[in-house]
Amino acid sequence: MNRLLRVFLGFVLYFSYSILPAYAEISNHQIFYRQDKRAPLTRIDIIFLGAGSNQESPAQIGLARTVSKLIWEAAKKQGRIDQLAVLGTELYVFANTTSLTVSVSTLSENCAESIEIVRDVIYNFAFFESDLEDVKKQEMTNYRNDMDRNTTDFMRNFALAKTRDIKKLRSLKTLKKFSVKDIRRYYVRLLKTEVVFFKALSDRDSTEIAKLLRPITDESKDRLRRQTDGFVDSLRSPPFKILSDRDSTEIAKLFRPIRRQADGFVHSLAQPITDHYSGPSAFVFENYSRLKSVFCRWLIPCGMIGEEDYLPSMISRALGRYGARGLLYKYFRKELGLVYSIGCSYESSGDVRFLEIYADPRLQNSEELIAKMSDLIRGLSDDPRFWEEIKELRENRNVAYAHVHERLTPQRRLYSDVYRAIYNPPIRKGGSKSVTDAEVRAFLEKFFVPENMIMIFVGPKDHIIDILNRHWPQVDIRVHNTKELIE
Repeated sequence: MNRLLRVFLGFVLYFSYSILPAYAEISNHQIFYRQDKRAPLTRIDIIFLGAGSNQESPAQIGLARTVSKLIWEAAKKQGRIDQLAVLGTELYVFANTTSLTVSVSTLSENCAESIEIVRDVIYNFAFFESDLEDVKKQEMTNYRNDMDRNTTDFMRNFALAKTRDIKKLRSLKTLKKFSVKDIRRYYVRLLKTEVVFFKALSDRDSTEIAKLLRPITDESKDRLRRQTDGFVDSLRSPPFKILSDRDSTEIAKLFRPIRRQADGFVHSLAQPITDHYSGPSAFVFENYSRLKSVFCRWLIPCGMIGEEDYLPSMISRALGRYGARGLLYKYFRKELGLVYSIGCSYESSGDVRFLEIYADPRLQNSEELIAKMSDLIRGLSDDPRFWEEIKELRENRNVAYAHVHERLTPQRRLYSDVYRAIYNPPIRKGGSKSVTDAEVRAFLEKFFVPENMIMIFVGPKDHIIDILNRHWPQVDIRVHNTKELIE
């Protein structure tokens, strides 16, 4: 690792521009645009679709995140971050499940100059082996800090990974093993991503935005004509320029695997099947809190991101998505007085979507709460109190929808445009108004069953296990230490 190796990577992306209307499917090299005249600011995201964590193998967990961090650190070391700061510009590079994004946020008057710098950051990505080691150390610290701040998210992901075959959010083991070769291989694929598109939010009109991005197009065309590097196998293969103390034979051997890997990232909606039931499972976590209470969560997996949202969204609101409203609060807090707080949210992890019921009873109330909650979930389709909440939702839906719709900012509308284009979710004629009681009942009977229930508990281990054994002897109880969440 002491041997110095600096790699300059260049690539060719031919950007053909057109402004996409809302809710269209994403095609290659398109611009999603929304105008926001509230301030003279522009934000442009360059999105490499398919390059996110979904493409990672179990041995590569965290690779996309590591590369995104390394890109930013390399730009900082080259002085690009300081150049952007002088212009009032911020550069963000981040990865999520579906993509890697290079984002620039700036004053509109400095947008053209900022894009020139960002273009250079992408085209001339260069790093030392020591840079990678520094980033890995930073990420190890970030992993541990994130787990301390967002332990619940890691617990949910851990439980879903064990029961629904999704990948863990983070892994210290894989992070430690990442090499320069892993980074290069990922970056070569990144630069040949099949679908790269833009997301733009600006006070300027769409024509000006297209002009601002034109230098990227022109530069790409020029580079395409100038390619003479011997490593280029085709117009889709990026050239390399290498400064190294190794001889040419070693360098050639180093790049052979990369040359053979010609395909870039491709986004696919093909997902693992999640409608299989592994039986009721309970995850009990130790070494998290010394408080004399029990933190309880019930996860109900209900398909994948991109499937219809109307049914789970309506059910979560009926149970108690908004604070003191909903069946859960009225029954467990107001009537029985068993909990400090309680509610239901509609969440996702690793593209698996689920309803999450959360509650924090006092220790002396935990047994009654756990027993009654499990009974309520299993019998929800025949619970008249639940159907009263559904009826109330329908009566108030028009007012609530109009209120939310009016509050949508251009940024949120842009996010919605892109989400619908990536996932292409089904849209009902009439929206949630068209959801029938029969459909709600069918959804509950399919997903709100014991075999599909995943429970998470934090508190005194023996106390929780005794409760489960008394009230639900068939449940699969799994005891874990919180240290396992990112190992």
